[in-house]
Parts: sequence; structure tokens; C-alpha cells
Amino acid sequence: MKTVLLVDPRKMKIATLSLMKFSTYFESKGWDVAYVEGTQFFGLPKKVDKIIVTGIFTFDLPKVVEVTNYYKSKYQLEGKDVHLGGIAVSLMPDYIHEMCGDVDICIGICEKVDQLKPDYSIYPDIDYSIGYSTRGCVRKCLFCAVHRVEPKFIEIKGWEKMINMHKSRVLMLDNNFTACSNEWFAKVCQRLTYFGKLVDFNQSVDCRLFTEFHAKEFAKVRLECLRFSYDGKHVSEKKVRDAVDLARSYGHNDIRFDVLYNYTDTPEEFWHRMYVLADLQVKAFPMKFVPLDSLYRNYVGKHWSEIRLKSYHELFGRLFAYGMMGEGPNIKAIFMKGMGSSGAEFVEKLDAVYIDEKGKIDDQQSILDGF
Repeated sequence: MKTVLLVDPRKMKIATLSLMKFSTYFESKGWDVAYVEGTQFFGLPKKVDKIIVTGIFTFDLPKVVEVTNYYKSKYQLEGKDVHLGGIAVSLMPDYIHEMCGDVDICIGICEKVDQLKPDYSIYPDIDYSIGYSTRGCVRKCLFCAVHRVEPKFIEIKGWEKMINMHKSRVLMLDNNFTACSNEWFAKVCQRLTYFGKLVDFNQSVDCRLFTEFHAKEFAKVRLECLRFSYDGKHVSEKKVRDAVDLARSYGHNDIRFDVLYNYTDTPEEFWHRMYVLADLQVKAFPMKFVPLDSLYRNYVGKHWSEIRLKSYHELFGRLFAYGMMGEGPNIKAIFMKGMGSSGAEFVEKLDAVYIDEKGKIDDQQSILDGF
């Protein structure tokens, strides 16, 4: 019997849906399926006929190369039996070929497995299902890879078969769910309501497209939270405030925003977006921009500096736990105490944090008092 080895380059925060579908694909062909994280030396199959490696983030690609070359050499596989895919691999295929030599690369979506039911057995410890009812996005934001990897926005028929009814939660990975037709939106929400499980639209909702219809339909679903994004000036403050007010009017109380920074924004502009969210008393999760062709996470935006980024991480980390600004009536006061009462004061605070030549924070600084 033939064996396929499915490989995550490292332990991922969310289970890799593509590998779950590849497991289903090869099991349907009568193959044995083995799954590993990273480079393992014990407990491996004695013989492997194919390996499948996925890479989601470009800064994981050096690890993708490491595991690919390791298993390719260990099992003496030819390039045609070494398959790599995922967002990062699709964005930087030339790098993979340069570092791994003769391998088979899938750019974009692998059509033959995309519609298959996932095999949840390779991730036995997760308590959630993963699915999506749409592919692609109507936006073409330059900081985002979606329009390059999934260029067409489509509604996915039969998406329900991705859901495992034995799991207590559902992660929906739609990139822009509010961009679908109202008819489709209502059908998906109806189905999720029928499932009766906690649901998280994990990739956030476009507040520029969010309407009363969406708020009303979402109110029927057991949402863990309602996620939006506030990534720059292309999203107006009015749209953000209107979306929050509308969501709350339909009973959505756990509202969270993903907030991009270190892209084309200035520290002052980033401060203003965070201030707006503190004023609205919603949760905010700042997300540092990394270019789509970067192998490392140390990118510095043109309006930032390495020291200011380190200072911000220190201030924010001391102010809020788990990398997220909390909610509640006191959050605005807490935010302004720690991050300043204006964009200019925020920059002054960043520049007042002393970082030595080794990049270490001096904990004795008065700027850190009270944190």
C-alpha cells in the first residue's frame, strides 16, 4: 500500500484545511495517510511515496524549505512526488524552486481537492470545524494576498460538507462574506443557525459593505464575536462607527477589529484608528504588516522605525494582555494613559522609551511607571 506524508512546517494556530482535504483525497485512493509537524526523527513511516507540504505565511518559507528538503532526502523522492502549495508558496514559487530544486508546485487553489470533505482525524485535538461559503474578495488591497491567490469571487455550493457536526465550534474563513449576494448570505446564515454551533467569521467582515440586512441575519447565528477590520484611511471613520452602532442595535456586543499598522500609515494615523475603537469601547487586535514577498517578520514601514516599533510593542504589551485592546467603559481612559491623548503624544511616548544597543528595554524608565 502506498503512503502519503502530509507536512505542516510548524505547529499552526489554525488547522490547515488543505491538508485535511488532501487526506480525504488520498484515503479515497486507498493510500495510507501520515501527518507531521516540522522536522521529525521518530515515529515516521518507513516508506513514503509522496509528500505534501503547505506554507501559509511567507516568513514560514525557510521552514517550508527545511522540511521539504529533509523529507525529500530521507525518502529519496523525485520532484514529481514532492508537492508544495499554500498561499506563501503561491506568492514565491521561484524561491521554492531555487531552494528545493525539482518539486511540484501548486499555485492558487488545487481544484481536485478543494471541494472535498476535510478529514478531521489528522487534527484530533481541535474542537472546531473549518469552512468557507465564498472564495476570493471583491477588493484588491495591495497589502493582501487574497486577490492574487483567489482572483475570482465565487459562492461555494455544498460548503456544508466541510462542517463536522461533532465539533462544538465553526471557523468560517470567508475573505469577504458581506460581498456575496443577500440571497446567499441569508442561506448561509440559515444553515449556520440550524447547526446551532458557535460560529466565528475569522477573517473579519467588511464594515464598508455591512448593512442592516447583514446585522439582522447575523443576529440569528450563534456568533462568538463579530469581527471587522480597520486597516487604513481607505476605511472611513464614519463607516466604522456606523457599523458598530448598527451591530449593537441588533444585539452584537462582542465586537472586534483587526487593525493593520506598519504599512503606509504613520504612527499618528495608527493611533487615531486605535483611539476611535477605544472611544467605541470595542476590542482591537493590531496586526503588523509584513510584505507579501518577505521571508522575515522584521519589516519596518516607511513612516515607522525599528525603535518605534519596539517601543510600541513594549507599551501596548504592558497595557493590554494577549495583544488585544479590551473593551468596556474604562478602555478609552486606559488607552489614552498608556498610548497618549493625541497622535503627537503617542509619538513622543514612543521616542521616550529607551532601548539599548542590544534592543533591550530599560525597565527603570519613568515612561513605564504604572504599567
